[in-house]
Amino acid sequence: LMIFAMLVTIFAIGTELKAGTAREWLDTAGGSVFAALVGKMLPLVVMMLLMTLTMFLILFKIVGVPLNGSLTALLFGCMLFVLAYMAIGVLIVTLLSNLRLSLSIGGGYSVLAFTFSGLTFPIMAMWEPMQWVSKIFPFTFYTDIFVDQMLRGAPWVYSLPDLGYMMLFIVLPLLCLPRLKKVC
Repeated sequence: LMIFAMLVTIFAIGTELKAGTAREWLDTAGGSVFAALVGKMLPLVVMMLLMTLTMFLILFKIVGVPLNGSLTALLFGCMLFVLAYMAIGVLIVTLLSNLRLSLSIGGGYSVLAFTFSGLTFPIMAMWEPMQWVSKIFPFTFYTDIFVDQMLRGAPWVYSLPDLGYMMLFIVLPLLCLPRLKKVC
């Protein structure tokens, strides 16, 4: 889900830049880069969230994995997780303005998240600089939410800090909207 969210976002925006249709895309939104971005990303967000619901349906209803915590916190965390990776995809393609390079960097960034998330090797056992590196990936925070809500059955308030950190990633592309407008 993380890799799809990142690469689909990069491809959607990067294709406009590569094909030279970015100006038309921006003009269609009345010159508002924010409106253009929302219009381009909204169908992708809906598609990613439907994939999430399908995953949860399979996991909890078909496979029978118990859900010990809050489904609402888990769904909200997953929505922020998807939005965070899409936001990072927007940031990457905006800064690089090159479809091929953006896809490569986005894919590499996504794959590194598996290494540093603490899912396979505990963050507390990592070398301290690597513990800091783990914080640049939304997957680290989503993993905490997932484990807390699904396995531990922790009260939803324990997931609030992780939800907050993922919201910070969503703010990233807002900082580069003027550059995206210029690139378009």
